Amino acid sequence: MGYAAVVIGMAAKWGFNNDYGLVNDLIRRFIPDFQFNWLINTGSARSAVIAMDLWKDLPFLQYLYYQDFSSFQEIFMRRLK
Repeated sequence: MGYAAVVIGMAAKWGFNNDYGLVNDLIRRFIPDFQFNWLINTGSARSAVIAMDLWKDLPFLQYLYYQDFSSFQEIFMRRLK
């Protein structure tokens, strides 16, 4: 679909890393001593997997919605004439 699952897995592993991950880095800008292992705890790992799956599929879903709405617009304009 949008991206390969391997690429998403590596991006998630990097993004949710406790030491140098993007998510913890963004939170540490507001809370300097923040430490959390996202992929160790069951609940947060599930949330991380859901977030990455949505991120993976979002470009494909946007494309489908765009195509659907553009065809709807053509049909609507034809009926107005």
